Amino acid sequence: MADQGQHRSGSETAHRLFFGFSLFALGLSMGLFFARPDSFLNQQAWAQNFSRSETGGIMAFTGQIEKDVYGIMMVDVDAGTLWVYQYRKAGNQLKLLAARNWIYDRYLEDYNNAPPTPSEIAELVASQQQRAQESAATRPMDMQN
Repeated sequence: MADQGQHRSGSETAHRLFFGFSLFALGLSMGLFFARPDSFLNQQAWAQNFSRSETGGIMAFTGQIEKDVYGIMMVDVDAGTLWVYQYRKAGNQLKLLAARNWIYDRYLEDYNNAPPTPSEIAELVASQQQRAQESAATRPMDMQN
């Protein structure tokens, strides 16, 4: 029985650490956001374009990675990188799952896409446009206006 109590206590501690870190990251992000004189709440219009320097920095998000698996996603807008940590209840650990630089990803037009791929969609659109043109060409003149 004492062993179960210790396990429960360790689990509770792990949850508190995870949520404490999450709240800390959120609080830090919000504090930095609202402390900035150029925050969107102080702008004349919310629809203004922002330069890269105004939206830069590191952002942290918590979220579900898989069923019953949660983690922290970090994004460094200035460096063009993202990385993901998985929270492990056993051992109260964060495990780095993935990290990547996306700077060059934007130059790819069709990579590792589920169907329909962009090229398949382009073919469908071209086919539909061709059918519409052919249909318009075969209609009597009085129906085209």
